[in-house]
Amino acid sequence: MGIAGTAAIGLGMTVSGIIPSLIYGSNFPLEFPFMFDFFAGLFYCGLTLTLKEPERGAQDEGLEELRQRGETYDYTLTLDGALDFFKRSINLKLFFFLFLLIIVNSTLGKLFILFLNVQHGVSTGLATLMMFSIFGIQLVGQIYWGNIADRKYREKKDGRLNVMIKILGIGMCFIIPAFLIPFTFNYPAGIILFYIFAIVLATGSFFIIGTHPNTGVIVADVNFPEVRATTNSIMLLANTAATAIFIPIFTILAIYTPLNYSGTYFIFMLICFPSAFLFLLSMRKSIIPNIEKIQEELRRRVEKD
Repeated sequence: MGIAGTAAIGLGMTVSGIIPSLIYGSNFPLEFPFMFDFFAGLFYCGLTLTLKEPERGAQDEGLEELRQRGETYDYTLTLDGALDFFKRSINLKLFFFLFLLIIVNSTLGKLFILFLNVQHGVSTGLATLMMFSIFGIQLVGQIYWGNIADRKYREKKDGRLNVMIKILGIGMCFIIPAFLIPFTFNYPAGIILFYIFAIVLATGSFFIIGTHPNTGVIVADVNFPEVRATTNSIMLLANTAATAIFIPIFTILAIYTPLNYSGTYFIFMLICFPSAFLFLLSMRKSIIPNIEKIQEELRRRVEKD
């Protein structure tokens, strides 16, 4: 699901970057992309009405003992469920960790083509190709780091978290300085700097994307199966809130201040990545007790049945 999600997000962000870039300097009205997205979204929302309602948790082996006891899978997000989620410190840390990563991912994905177009004069075609290449590298990164994290988790319960700490630490050392590279399309020095920028950014993305699928697995590991819908909904809210709040802030800073796109990216990443890294470090002592507590309770349920 993480890989499919990245592919979908990558395609969506690429399209969202292409449309404004095509409108920029053209005769299309500014309202065009909004109306296009509105009617397209309305069409696809209508298609969901043709789908058969699935049986919640029907294929989830982790919930089988609940069904055998006649209990139901609570798939609704309630206020009490959300409050219970945030009462546990590890969940709170995971929430803010994801929130910080989404701030960077949403601004980088949605505004990256405009950044290349407006600030550096890169053509829409080349900027789009570069964005597709980065998302392709991220797909490989998810598969690779997901397998590494699975293997480390089988060796030790905190293995997955340790992999996330390492790859985030390495990745941000590449991706943060990338936006300080003053590349242009002036041959030859500017072109060389552009290639350096692309390589450094792609390398950082390859490492950092590995935190995405592993975050979801850790959230599942430290929470009971019956509250999985609540945890997924809260993490989705973190995604939505980060995007809705910080896209406008980023745009204002990039357009109306001397920071421009590069400076705004650099400041966002300089704040968000180290902060997210500290949240991961703060979970090192508590991750094993939390996982063992959940596993012990699940074993107790099975033995009781």
